[in-house]
Amino acid sequence: LVMADTTLFAEMKEPKSGIEAGDEVKNLLLTAFTRRRQRSAPAQGVRTILAFLGMPCRWHDEQCTLAEFSAHIARDVMAHVDLAAEARVKQPTKPLDDAESERESGDGDLKGRTIPALEFVDMGAAVNDNDDADVEEVPLGEKSSYPLTDIKITMALCLQKGELESLDTKRRKGQGDLDLKALDETYTSLLRQDFSLKAAERQFEQHGFPENYSHMIALQKQTIALAKKQLSAEDVLDEEELKDCPMSSGASQPAEPEWVPLPLAMRGPSALALKLLKDASCTEEQIDAVALLARSMQKRFEAREEKSSPMLPVATPSNNHRAVWLGGGGVGKTRTLSLVVRPLAETFFGRDGYCATAQSNQAAQNLGSKGRTLHSANGLLMTDSLQTARLRLNPQTQKKMDHLVGSLGVDVIDELGTVPADLLHADALRKTYGRCRRHSLDTTMYMKPAETWGRMPCKILSGDFYQLPPVPATKSLLPKPENPSYEHVQGRKLLMDMEYVVDFVEMKRFEDPLLVEVLEAMRTPGGKKISENAWEAIKATQIKTGEEDKRLREARNWYECAYEWRLVSYAMHAHARLNAKAAGRLLYYIPAIDAPSARMNQQDYEDMRAQPNISTSAKLPGILPVYIGMEMILTESYLPPRIVRGAPVEVVDIELHPMEADIQGRASVASHLCAVLFYMPKCIYVRLQNCKDRC
Repeated sequence: LVMADTTLFAEMKEPKSGIEAGDEVKNLLLTAFTRRRQRSAPAQGVRTILAFLGMPCRWHDEQCTLAEFSAHIARDVMAHVDLAAEARVKQPTKPLDDAESERESGDGDLKGRTIPALEFVDMGAAVNDNDDADVEEVPLGEKSSYPLTDIKITMALCLQKGELESLDTKRRKGQGDLDLKALDETYTSLLRQDFSLKAAERQFEQHGFPENYSHMIALQKQTIALAKKQLSAEDVLDEEELKDCPMSSGASQPAEPEWVPLPLAMRGPSALALKLLKDASCTEEQIDAVALLARSMQKRFEAREEKSSPMLPVATPSNNHRAVWLGGGGVGKTRTLSLVVRPLAETFFGRDGYCATAQSNQAAQNLGSKGRTLHSANGLLMTDSLQTARLRLNPQTQKKMDHLVGSLGVDVIDELGTVPADLLHADALRKTYGRCRRHSLDTTMYMKPAETWGRMPCKILSGDFYQLPPVPATKSLLPKPENPSYEHVQGRKLLMDMEYVVDFVEMKRFEDPLLVEVLEAMRTPGGKKISENAWEAIKATQIKTGEEDKRLREARNWYECAYEWRLVSYAMHAHARLNAKAAGRLLYYIPAIDAPSARMNQQDYEDMRAQPNISTSAKLPGILPVYIGMEMILTESYLPPRIVRGAPVEVVDIELHPMEADIQGRASVASHLCAVLFYMPKCIYVRLQNCKDRC
């Protein structure tokens, strides 16, 4: 065929050998077949001709054509179609031991007991929560497609009445279903009390500040802008860092500045530490822990070159203190850090000589105004990789880290049990990078005991490994995984190289001897038998479902926690209504004004509002309960490091929309002390705890 086509024969070049010759002949065959037959050549025919000629090509013998591959797939599907249908209709059966729970067994007429099906629940604070989902701003005058008008329907959506009714007909209930039902039975008696507004209570708070709403917002923006200009460039994070890198508000453990007499400071850290310990009435364990720190600083003090100043060098290869403070809640670790370690560090290392960090924002708030999250203290975002090669600093981050840790003398990590091993390694490496230029450090030696954390003078790891860590076991510092990463191994080595370990045992926060006895028994390896009085006290704390317990009425300042969003949402709405009743305040229900992409009927719209899992809705609930005096947390960062996401605030006023109907004349106010808003309020005014700035 090819030889008969003189044109193709003329196009052939000098004869080649091997695979190149086979490829050239294959191309000529395909071209000739296309010209003569006006269609594509059969692949199997071309391969047969090449095989007859003994000419190999890059077309492998086992390579399937598209038709052959489709035939193989069709044959495989037809061969297994019966098995696929059988797997869809049959329940997997497997004999279980007699010790297994009867609740996990199937029907009695089955030969074997069925394996319980997997149960999926919406967990709160999961690692895949989408905090940064795009949220469209709703126009101020926007109204919902299906506005809520009935207060009973609103409260039914808030308290998940539809979900609770479906549980009665559910054949197999999971643990989350049982917990939700028990929680509802516990609070039903309280929620059935009289919420009507008495005649003597018909007085409403005046809404709206004296200033106009727009003027208040303009003042806030101007105040924040001026405050940011006063700060150095390194202290202010950009908008992306503000969303992913929360810092502490410093509201829980305020540390007041204290004047230290110069003669006392010139005597060295030991003398000042002794005075601070006496002023704080510390225990012997706390004195021992601080004494080890003061001893290291005293050696550094005596070896300093400038004898006329009490300031100590912040980067030397000797006299560096490394300690781990272990102990449960109430032993005084955080109190000692705030009242003794911080003023000691600021006296001998300067104003920026002390920094306290923690894994979570809530834990960082307990560390005072110098508290930061581990990510923000190292210039990391929550989504950044912790691999060693990706921890290098760009010029902007290098400048920021030099400002944060260049003159740092005492660095603290609290809640050590919640810190993953790779994050501890990242903290050590980033601190070394941040201090290397100012102090001429060799970053390749960052894992040597004398060089860790960039020759940080004092490093304290504080925490409790008996507490349940919110990190996977494979990431924890204690257990050794089977296939650990390099960063995990280095993080564990940092912990093992710590020179001192102080175990705090004596508790000062709890005064009840029975409670102290129970906590000590819980922390005893292998368990410990408690007294009969302690056991009876534990049993007395249980609240029986279905019965009203007066302790629930008195527990208005308590907090509840749960892993599942259904329980969290129920508790949030139940406590909001009960707390508003106890405070004598009107409870406002603010429904979300959603704009679904598809057309929905009213039932689907209400189901969307009742969705308890706010991880899928950018942390925005379907219905938000608010009353004046309510405690909330910020979800936006305004002015680091205090007015940031996670900071606790108190609602001081609510400015309603001008088109909102009269509140006082609504029937729901007189009957349930509640009001459902049709429009989004113009503004909710909040006050930051321990903050006097009006911004």
